[in-house]
Amino acid sequence: MGYIGAVVVFGTPIRAMSSSLKAQQRIEHPDVVDNRVDRTLYQLGPVEVEGDVVVPVVKSGESQTFLTQIWDWATKRDMTSGELINNGDVILNYSYDIGRTFNGCRVNKLSMKATAGERVEATMSFMGTTAVEGASIQDPIDYSPARVLTWDDVTVGGGELNSCEIKEFTFEVNNNCVRNYTFCPETGLYASSISTGKRHINGTIQFQGWAQTESLAISNYTRSTSTDQLTFDFGGFAQTFNHVIYEYQSIDINVGVINSTVNWYAHGGKSDQAIE
Repeated sequence: MGYIGAVVVFGTPIRAMSSSLKAQQRIEHPDVVDNRVDRTLYQLGPVEVEGDVVVPVVKSGESQTFLTQIWDWATKRDMTSGELINNGDVILNYSYDIGRTFNGCRVNKLSMKATAGERVEATMSFMGTTAVEGASIQDPIDYSPARVLTWDDVTVGGGELNSCEIKEFTFEVNNNCVRNYTFCPETGLYASSISTGKRHINGTIQFQGWAQTESLAISNYTRSTSTDQLTFDFGGFAQTFNHVIYEYQSIDINVGVINSTVNWYAHGGKSDQAIE
């Protein structure tokens, strides 16, 4: 059974809800004139290592440490090269005797979602170089009982925002990683390395009723620069997004509760980054 499996990211065991991390390959069949009714040629595509690991965020003193860790995995960069500092192996044990190790992984995307009435979840999307069969985690992992972070542990603020009017908050840090393929005989059809691209940070806010950010969206044209900040606190783990721009709200009329949804984007400035 899968519940007896394990997930280890960069040497750190974590509790996971699910994972789609895998190695995949396209096989194509070129069209040729060969006097046959069946295809006679096939072409192997590159092997791509990618997928998600969905994790619950726990409270009981662990949330700040855990979130700081995955935040650093997804955001900490060498400011000279621009590359993510953290990379390594991701190990998936699907059960007690079935496993796979994914090498050279980086966090391509980190997304989090908090919805009123539900638990907080984080999703790490990885991109790696190679995958090898077999991954055994011999010793039991020592997890202490802990409470899962829920919506009442979350606050969102900055500018016109009031948490009491917010029903859902999401963000995504996208590192826009790319695979590098070379003629290296050791890697074959796998990528030889992963490079980190220009970071893109965005998210959504769902309000109950009229969006509190609408006046800011209307003034986007007249504001040459934005000093608006967006802050969130997930159970003691707090972060700030800088130079935030909001789109116009999406709001529909219906017979039930009226909700509005706003897309937002964070940017780097002259002397600061999009992340505080």
